[in-house]
Amino acid sequence: MFERYLETLCYRRSDSKQRVDFRRAFAQLGLPLIVAFILALIGVEVDEGSNAISFISIIAGLMCTVAALLFEARTSIMRQDKTTVENDERSADELFYLCIWLIIVGIVGTIAFLLPDFKYPISFPWWIHRAYSFVCFAIILHFFIVMVTFAARFVRIYVRVVEHKE
Repeated sequence: MFERYLETLCYRRSDSKQRVDFRRAFAQLGLPLIVAFILALIGVEVDEGSNAISFISIIAGLMCTVAALLFEARTSIMRQDKTTVENDERSADELFYLCIWLIIVGIVGTIAFLLPDFKYPISFPWWIHRAYSFVCFAIILHFFIVMVTFAARFVRIYVRVVEHKE
């Protein structure tokens, strides 16, 4: 699935070759890591993740429903409708992959935020807490940026398909 997600960070040129969109890749992968590193470096720590768990699990749950709808739209409507073009189908596929990726990141994020709730027989050093905070911040930021990207692409394909049909 990670490979399919990485394909959403690419664009197709007019000669049908796929190229990496470095702005998109940096925004979704590099920026969350840099911001998370800075937050962890200055000492911001994740203490209780209940609000983050709620946020991530609600959005990930919503994405499960959206994934089912996208799957249905892709298999029934777009195959029967001859007015859709290859780019519309590719965009719908990318939306589906982004949706599934959000579900996966949501599940991993929820599990990551649950880890401090377990009782451990040892006390962890400060740098473990900072590393944990880094991972949690990176997951939250990545999740949020991919969610915004998904919403923007969803609106863009909706407008393109609706305007194309009218």
